[in-house]
Amino acid sequence: MLKEWVAQARPHYHNIDFDSKLYPQRYLSEKGPMDWPEERFKHIISLRQEALEEARKRGADFYFVSKLYIIILLPNTFAVI
Repeated sequence: MLKEWVAQARPHYHNIDFDSKLYPQRYLSEKGPMDWPEERFKHIISLRQEALEEARKRGADFYFVSKLYIIILLPNTFAVI
């Protein structure tokens, strides 16, 4: 779904960086699917910081990050943006 949105939206923006790499789905210290250990938070924060720094470097007017669970829970997300 996200790849389709990127393909349709790309002509309307100066630049869209899309990273579809797979990252760890579980961490050793996780107790269950709703448990977010510190290492997961650190990983997410580092990814967002890297993206924000890249956006600043490019002089971006805005910076948008999406969480997959939002897309799953609210399928209209991309129609709204």
